[in-house]
This record gives sequence, C-alpha cells and structure tokens, in this order.
Amino acid sequence: MEVGRFSAPFYWVTRLVLGAAAGVYFRSIDIRHRDRVPRHGPLLVVANHPASFTDVIVLALAVPRRLHFLAMAPIFKPWIRGFALRLCGTLPIYRRSDDPGQMQRNEDTFRACHEFLDRGGAVLIFPEGTSLEDRRIVPIKTGAARIALGQETRPGQEGRLTLQPVGLHFAQRTGFWSDVVVSVGCPIELAPFREQARSDGAGAVRALTEQIQFTLEKLILKLEVDRVALVHAIEELYRDEPGESALGRAQAIAECIEHYARTDPQRVASAFERISRYQARLGELRVRDQTVREMLPPEGRIRERTRLVLLGLLGLLPALAGGALHYLPYRVSGEAGRVTRDPTRVAAYRIGVAVAVFPLAYAILAFWLSRGLGWPAPRVVAALLITAALGLHALLYFNWLSRQRQRIRLVLLKASNRRQVARLRRERRSLIDLCEASMREYSPATPSST
Repeated sequence: MEVGRFSAPFYWVTRLVLGAAAGVYFRSIDIRHRDRVPRHGPLLVVANHPASFTDVIVLALAVPRRLHFLAMAPIFKPWIRGFALRLCGTLPIYRRSDDPGQMQRNEDTFRACHEFLDRGGAVLIFPEGTSLEDRRIVPIKTGAARIALGQETRPGQEGRLTLQPVGLHFAQRTGFWSDVVVSVGCPIELAPFREQARSDGAGAVRALTEQIQFTLEKLILKLEVDRVALVHAIEELYRDEPGESALGRAQAIAECIEHYARTDPQRVASAFERISRYQARLGELRVRDQTVREMLPPEGRIRERTRLVLLGLLGLLPALAGGALHYLPYRVSGEAGRVTRDPTRVAAYRIGVAVAVFPLAYAILAFWLSRGLGWPAPRVVAALLITAALGLHALLYFNWLSRQRQRIRLVLLKASNRRQVARLRRERRSLIDLCEASMREYSPATPSST
C-alpha cells in the first residue's frame, strides 16, 4: 500500500515541517525514555489518543523510526488529503459505525501491517479507536492485540516483534504554548500470550488487550471524570515548581485524591470547596495563581524591578516589529481552532493552518522585497531570517510581558488593598499546606512496590 518511491522522503519532509510547527506551538515536548524504542526490527507502537492528528505529529517526533499509522477511513476524504496520508504510509481502518459494508477491507489493512512488520518496519495504532478523553482511556479495541499475535504466528517472525506502549499527556490539549509529556513504556512481553494463543486464540487476544490497556493507563494521568477539575486546580498550584516532572506530579496528585475519595470523601469535598473559593477570588481580582506565587520577597525587589524594566524597554521595539510582521498569520492560525468545537482537534487545526499561512506570508514578503524593492536574493534571505528571529522574540516577549503585567497589577492592588492580597497569599499557603499534609499521610499507606 505504499504510494511510489517518494513515500519515504515525503514522510520525513512532512515530519520535519509539522515537527517544527509543533515545536513552536507547544512550550515543551518532554520525551521520556526514548531509548526504550528499538532502532531496528519490527515495531508495533500502541498509544492513547487524546488529541486526534496532533498525537501523530508528537509521536512522529518521539519515535526515531518511520511510522505507518492506522487511521479511520473517513479522514481519507477528500481525495487530496487521502493521497497525502497514503503518501506518508497511512493505512485506513474501516469501522462498522461508518459503513458496515466496508469492514472486510480491514483484512487488507492488517495484511499490509504484517508486510511492513515482516520487513522490519514500524506501525502505530491507537487501540482506543477514536480520540475522546485526555485524562483516561476508554475501553480499547482488540485490533492491536490481533496484529501483534498474528505477527508472532507468521513464519520466521516468532519473538521478533516489539510491542511498544507510549503514553501522551497534554497539560492543556486545546491551549497554545502548553506542555506535552511523551512517556515511552517498557515493551510488553508477548511470549505468555503467544503460548496461550496456541490453545485459545480468542482468549489470548482478550488477555493481551487487557494488558495493553493496563500498561497505557500506567503511562498517563488517569482520572475519573468528576475528579478532573480538582486535579487540574492542584496541578496549577504546583506548576513550574522544582522537583519531579509535571506528569509525575499530576499522577501522584491523582492517586492521592483517588485514595481519599475512597477512604475520606469529606476531605476531598472540603479541598475542592476551598480551592474553588480561592479560584473565584483570583477571578474577582483578575490575577492568576502564577502571579501570586511569583510575588517578590521584600529583599531585592528594587534591583529585580529595575532589571525587569530595562529588559522590557530593550525588548519592546523588536517585539513590536516581530508582532506586526506576524500578526495576520498568527491570528488566522489562532482562529482556525474556533472552526471546530471538538477539543481533540483544536491543536491539529491550528498547527495545520499555521503550516500553510506562515510560509505563504513569508513567500509574499520575499516576493515584495525581490520584485517590489529589487533586493538581491542574499539580502532577501537575510531579511527572512531576521523576520523569523523577530517573530520568535515576539512570542517569547509577549508571553513574558503577560506575566509581568499580572505582577504589576498585583503590586498596584497591594498598594490599594493590602488586606486582600495578604488574604490571597494566606489562602494559597494554606492550600499548599493542606496538599502536602495529605500527601505525607497518604505516602505511608502507599505500597513500596508502587
């Protein structure tokens, strides 16, 4: 099912372009344990699916192999998108809910997967099937287990396949300049399921499917729906604090909350009420928790404020220039996220539109400089590089300025109403104390094996 000899180069060029766009769109992409991915040999990657096509972009960056990924057949329309997807080596999966009459074509897809794996290739599958949840995994389908066990029974393939679980965690899957954590798990051992399949094929598929689900849930932040808001709120209190990774901290918070939800639900209800009250007060004063956290201590305030003013003044003009040059494509790509109400597709729409409109804006600028002003090619190239640098500076500067504006607002608020700010800081401190005391009490109850 390859589409000509240009398929592999097209994949790597697409990965480079979309990867660069994702690198700008996300504040950070933290890839953990990439060394667990084998560089050679047949590889079947199974991952959770919180953010539609954005998941594919992030996984293509995380896995240092060319990936053939399985996707729902409807996304292959219109034909131009289907052609591009096939050129990247994408394989269609036909679902009963889309067209029951097409289900038999999945045998062709599975056959193509086995052909890739026979040649030592890498296949990516999202066993949830569709992109729905970002804080839990819906019951997964059996396709991944069927492919894995089917590959193990092929002549000369026994014991060669690596079944690699990968967990994706988006701090905010709809937010620009958010953080992503990619957790590469240890390969799932296939030998026990291979042996079971010799006498009970259907049972082996079910058992391996359960193992895949269990493994993926360990790699992500798994939450019950009614606990999501509380975990998010506590995550925000600890955001950018030194120590373990954002995902590791969030998992510890979630496990702690789940423990107390079973053993002391009143404590969870009280914590949620107090945090909600604190968030409401932040909203009334129009400040963010990060601003309260970053309030400067009395010592060193003058020196720090002087430094911030100087930095602000020095960076203002180039930031304004970069912002003006990139305003239109930035707005267009930002508005692209409003086209859909599906939170799983927002990032993909914005990245996809940005990949089109930013090069177009640069092409128009290059044409105007070359034809309109008569600049020679080297000068045009230098101007485009400077424009790109100014755009990156503007992104970093205005994000920094937003945080400083919040700090200035809090300073002015403190000057006019010192009691409100003092109360806000006390509430935050008491919430931190509550969280840390709960974590300390929970730790002894946690088995050391975890």
